[in-house]
Amino acid sequence: MRRFFITSNHSTPATPAKIRRRSYLEKLRSKRSNEYLHEQAVSLRHRVFLYLSIVILIYLIYLLFYSNAFKIKYLQVSGQSEIPIQEIEGVIWNSLNKNSWIIFPQDNYFLLSKKRLQRAFQKRYPLDDLVINKQSPHTLIVKLTERSGQFIWVTGERSYFFNSEGKIFKEIMAKELVNTGRPVIYDEANNTVNVNDQILSLPLINMIAELYQHLDKYEIPNIKITSFKINSSQANILKIITPQGFEIHLNTNLSLADQLYRLKRSLEAGKIDLNKVQYINLRIENQVIYK
Repeated sequence: MRRFFITSNHSTPATPAKIRRRSYLEKLRSKRSNEYLHEQAVSLRHRVFLYLSIVILIYLIYLLFYSNAFKIKYLQVSGQSEIPIQEIEGVIWNSLNKNSWIIFPQDNYFLLSKKRLQRAFQKRYPLDDLVINKQSPHTLIVKLTERSGQFIWVTGERSYFFNSEGKIFKEIMAKELVNTGRPVIYDEANNTVNVNDQILSLPLINMIAELYQHLDKYEIPNIKITSFKINSSQANILKIITPQGFEIHLNTNLSLADQLYRLKRSLEAGKIDLNKVQYINLRIENQVIYK
């Protein structure tokens, strides 16, 4: 008995349109894959570049600001000042060893703040001028000029420097009173004072400065100045102490030139014996009173 099997092939031959569509989809998938791989590569390069840039930046920051490559190591100090050089250098190093805003080292060539260092000096010393320059990469050059018009204030057993504005800025040792080249003013009331206190009025200061620096131009015979005395910081009376020991009393409310002119005329006329006199009072207008 024979058996017959009938097979049927229902597959339809691919049309040209189907072939083109299949090719397009394959290309699209291939393109997306390539683009994805390309994007990954670009992203990786960007990350590598970013990390490398961060590393380089951190290294440059360390090299420039925190390493010893640009650290201030040497000082050159010059100028007109009686401040001991060791004291000046101590102030500089003390300021440089501190950081600004916690993280910025002041001993770095690039980060050093000239204004901060100037403030450190001005707090301790009265200076007319302070010039700070940097010499790459390790040297700091400081040139200073101490403020003119300094005076010495003595009250009780303590002595101080005060400036031309009448403000005390530094206590000094008694041995520093010898040959200072500055006018010395004694407080007869022996008031207690502190640094930064205002102790004298400007009229008194101006009169003291004029007498100490320019007494010779008034051509008063046999009159020299060793020191000054006052009995009150607000008073208008100034006493000159002479080498002979007698005093000359002046008034800041009157013209200094007029007072000294009256003294000059009296001495030239032989009315006053400077070897016997105890004081000469010029505080009253148009009069010369002496004892």
